[in-house]
Amino acid sequence: MAKKRKKSSTLGLALSAGAVLFAIVAVCMLFVNAVTVDLKLTDVNFTGAQLAFGYKETIGSKDIEILSFSFMNLLPYLLALGGGVVAVLAALGKKSFLLNVIATACFVAAAIFFFTATAYITVAKTAGEGVLNQTWKSVVDAIKDSENVKLAIGSILGGVFSSVAAACSALKIFVK
Repeated sequence: MAKKRKKSSTLGLALSAGAVLFAIVAVCMLFVNAVTVDLKLTDVNFTGAQLAFGYKETIGSKDIEILSFSFMNLLPYLLALGGGVVAVLAALGKKSFLLNVIATACFVAAAIFFFTATAYITVAKTAGEGVLNQTWKSVVDAIKDSENVKLAIGSILGGVFSSVAAACSALKIFVK
């Protein structure tokens, strides 16, 4: 008599689906304001994509690089995406315990990096030099000072969604 394959419980599938859903939403925070720079008269917002891949501003006919590529700001999105993929594999595969542990670790690391996004801002080397527009010079100075840089809604929600995905994956460890 052949062994019957053990079916996954509905709760286990719901937890896996929740982890994947929250991972997708966390990755979508790439397009939302991640950091706010508080200036005396105004606030300047940068999205997660601008923090991760860099940002150039055109003043007149010159392109001035304000932010440069930052792998550490790209990492939370990659970890959330990787955790979602591993959570899908855990829902479909046999090695679900190990894969759920890996997914949980990815989500926890992503949440930590989302909440510490202000520490990894990479200001371009030429951003403060020869800038004609005084506003961008003050933005660069405020980022270098780092007291006026605060988390915006994208980083906060990305961290929360990654934490919830981590909780779903961790609970999936105990639910077969």
